[in-house]
Amino acid sequence: MPLRIPAPKTLSDLIINVDKDWAGKNITNLGSGAFDLNAKFSDIPASAWATVFSTTFPIATVLNDHTKAAHDALGIAPAAHAPTHKDGGADELDVSELAGALGSAGEIPESDGDAVSWVDPDGRYDPKAHVLATTGPHTGTLPLIDLEVGVQGNIIHRGAADWAALAVGVAGEALLSSGAAADVSWGAPVPAAHESTHVRAGSDDIDAPLDARALAMISQGDMVYLTSVANVIARLAPGTAGQALLTGGPAADPSWGAPAPAAHATTHQSGGSDEIRNMEWLTSLANLGYSGDTSLVTVGENVVGGDTLFLQNDGKYWKSDADAAATMPVKVMAVETILADATGLVLHDGYYRNDTLYDWTPGAGAANLLFADVNPGALVQLAGQPAGAGDQIQVCGWIVNENQICFRPSLELIEHS
Repeated sequence: MPLRIPAPKTLSDLIINVDKDWAGKNITNLGSGAFDLNAKFSDIPASAWATVFSTTFPIATVLNDHTKAAHDALGIAPAAHAPTHKDGGADELDVSELAGALGSAGEIPESDGDAVSWVDPDGRYDPKAHVLATTGPHTGTLPLIDLEVGVQGNIIHRGAADWAALAVGVAGEALLSSGAAADVSWGAPVPAAHESTHVRAGSDDIDAPLDARALAMISQGDMVYLTSVANVIARLAPGTAGQALLTGGPAADPSWGAPAPAAHATTHQSGGSDEIRNMEWLTSLANLGYSGDTSLVTVGENVVGGDTLFLQNDGKYWKSDADAAATMPVKVMAVETILADATGLVLHDGYYRNDTLYDWTPGAGAANLLFADVNPGALVQLAGQPAGAGDQIQVCGWIVNENQICFRPSLELIEHS
């Protein structure tokens, strides 16, 4: 930039203070008592200096200083700085005189602390961070905005010409490859090929390979078992209701059948593995309780617990009546209510209690004997035994207490005369 100073009057006045950027600049006479710095000092011939100054005024000193204090000491001020720099301007900047030349297209300036030089950024620098969102197809970048990959589950993949986004598939689908030069897609996975046969030590070995008989198991209840032929299985069809699956032992096929009972001990003794005990009837009974030999029979009429019965020629049991031999002898006694032509439980020999029906008077000896009564199905004590002509006298048991009896009918009949 030009530096204007007043015309020097004395040698002491001619001290030009410039920084290193002004060193070597030219001096021309402005013809107005001042001089300007434009040309290099070394380019001005000696004769020119005589034109500018008298020979008594050579340039005395060039200082490497351009401070405000130096300007103030000379009584000078820098010229006004043009607001813009342009060709022909008052302080036109000639870029051709700047240190160094312009770089090549695409180069950037780089400083090493002492000087500035032009460098290729691609060969010198790597980007510190990659821009996350970039648009358009660019080599080495993902066009994330253009692909609209903001949906959770989208898959980025390389398409035929550029990157592409695969939309989210349906739940359960798998990401499938269609091979080279084809896009990936969602779909049902194809299972691996299955071996046509299964053999030991094969890639999908099973212990006992399936065969046609196993595949024919279509009935509910079918069973599979291993035959005597190595690795060959067979089908066992369902058995009939109530049958058990029986083993034939080693080297035999299983089968359905009735289970065999456990071996029966040849002797029975106290403490034996299958000990049986003497039959014991309970004598302490609750109301309507019984203990003894029982069976199920069919009756010909309605009966209740405590009724004595005889066997009629129709094969059914009816209430006994001591009035005639045709309705005797007493064979069994009902221990529950049984309707006509129905089957129910009867007592052949044993104890029976009925607090509602019985109200006996216990006695001594024969006084406790019970007899068939002329009232159908009833029993009577010794004092009330049948006494009419043709009545049948039969002992049917004895009194245990006022509400309980021991029923044991004798098959001997005595007809009263």
